[in-house]
Amino acid sequence: MTARITIVTRTKNRPVFLARALDDIFAQTFQDFELVIVNDGGDPAAVEQLTSQRSQAEQARITTLHHAESVGMEAASNAGIKAGTGEFVVIHDDDDFWAPTFLERTVEYLDDPAHASDAGVMVRTEIVIEEVADGRIEPVRREIFWADLRQITLADMLRINRAVPISFLYRRSLHDAVGYYNEDLPVVGDWEFHLRVLSHARVGFIDGEPLAFWSQRPESDGHDGNSIFAKAAEHARYDALVRDDHLRNEVTQGGMGTVLYLSRVLAEQEELIRAQERRLDETVAKLDQGPGAAGCPEPDDHYPHQRGGVPEEATAVGTEAGQPLLTLSHIPPGFGRPSLTSRRVSGNPLSQCAQIPAVLSGAFM
Repeated sequence: MTARITIVTRTKNRPVFLARALDDIFAQTFQDFELVIVNDGGDPAAVEQLTSQRSQAEQARITTLHHAESVGMEAASNAGIKAGTGEFVVIHDDDDFWAPTFLERTVEYLDDPAHASDAGVMVRTEIVIEEVADGRIEPVRREIFWADLRQITLADMLRINRAVPISFLYRRSLHDAVGYYNEDLPVVGDWEFHLRVLSHARVGFIDGEPLAFWSQRPESDGHDGNSIFAKAAEHARYDALVRDDHLRNEVTQGGMGTVLYLSRVLAEQEELIRAQERRLDETVAKLDQGPGAAGCPEPDDHYPHQRGGVPEEATAVGTEAGQPLLTLSHIPPGFGRPSLTSRRVSGNPLSQCAQIPAVLSGAFM
């Protein structure tokens, strides 16, 4: 009997992560799935040892593909997808994980007749910053990925990737309509696939508590690293190449290339704004340490307006006193923009330094 879901797990010489992924997958409340493990150039013995430790019933649902040499992330994904037959497809990389109800909730969503025209569904995702120490995975901190996300739209995806594979369950029939993952892309292949999907059909979104967890290890390299950190330059290069390909398509036969290209221009403008905000944060942080720390004169009788800091009515509304005007939420490189948070500045002698108004005005130009 054909399983309803094909889960594809890409792995390479990361047995600690693969062991956790297997536990995570087989702990799902929805069990009508098959698992295709794609060992992309890693040691076959390590993978076989882990799968042999599963129960006989679980082993019967696992197909393992061993590549003698790595073929790359997208080719590995395609090999796994084509080896399965499920009605739905999801990529579960070896280092990411789900809430136990991920499959149940996403299948329930796509089975709902009200969502029959949706090509797939994405879920609220949480970033989990981790470290690997002595063969153990240690969580460091967590934060919501794109906390302002309320729906999945092509307009947003044109600007920047708003989703990761672990969060996206979709109908297999999508591949008949838009093709498979682009094997010419060593990075950003998931984003490029999302663009093609959203240019073809709608994708739903399940909000609420996170159902998918994206593991990141900024301090790790080698097999334990993330491509978004270890290959940051490649991400920037291939982001530009994808946009250029679509622009070329627009010039020759029409398409979304112009909008895609302009969206990058807007993203660069946002980066300028973020740089100004960082400068503002740094300046206000210095002011919190006292006038001298910011290179400002100490208040004295020659500067009576410096006494008492900023009047209450001049403070930003809605947050704690003494906090920076603006703070930046942690967003991994190439994946986001900051959220702006107003802060009260009571107690910060902003009027002491002529540099502050210039920073403030520059941040919002």
